[in-house]
Amino acid sequence: MNLCRKTLLNNIKNKKLIAISGSGGKTTTMKSLALAYKELGDKVLITTSTKIAHPINYNYEYDRFFTTYCDNLEEPNKNSITLYANSFEKNKLKSPPLDEIINLTNYYDVVIYEADGSRRLPLKIHSDRDPVIVKGTTCVIEILGLIAYNKDLKDNMFLYDRYKELTNDTNTIFNYDVFKNLYDHSQGIRKNANNIQEILLFNQGDTLSDNNLKLLNKSLDYDNIKALILSYTKDIIYRNL
Repeated sequence: MNLCRKTLLNNIKNKKLIAISGSGGKTTTMKSLALAYKELGDKVLITTSTKIAHPINYNYEYDRFFTTYCDNLEEPNKNSITLYANSFEKNKLKSPPLDEIINLTNYYDVVIYEADGSRRLPLKIHSDRDPVIVKGTTCVIEILGLIAYNKDLKDNMFLYDRYKELTNDTNTIFNYDVFKNLYDHSQGIRKNANNIQEILLFNQGDTLSDNNLKLLNKSLDYDNIKALILSYTKDIIYRNL
């Protein structure tokens, strides 16, 4: 098991129902967790409470794939990954009814789902309707993409205009002040995670210079913010919780 997967598993207190929200690596994180739990012998379900890419466009490395509920969904094998989401359109799958996700926690050791969308951008602020956190969720992983660091906000943030309207932020590039707005605002990356374990994850740590990584760590320490900084590409952990 690689270092990033092992580190994620070690930080999750209860694996039963894991939500992944934010931007800059949600699907990669879902896949990484699923493969890690499969390696441990678990019966793993991956799904969404909103929409995800269709398997024709992304390799989830699943063992079974369902678009409708059936008895076979309730009979997973150990050491396997099942993908379940309803057909929506050619390039997307949509959430099954949320009560089905809840019910399937009775048949799987681990259920992992994407809770929002970000149009493949590394940053976002939430809309009024997301993230969709399923009742009984035991952990929320909140992701930001560091590839946007020191780059233009407008080009790298989903719902940029909404962010400006809600925060009155005058910054034009992604810096630590912007992160703090996303961290502190009620529509930011911690939205709807009340009374649930939260894991703040900065992905793409390999895209930061050594100096910027040092400054980010120093700022997180100053604000006493627990966070993971990692690179799936390089399989490096730059900061652990």
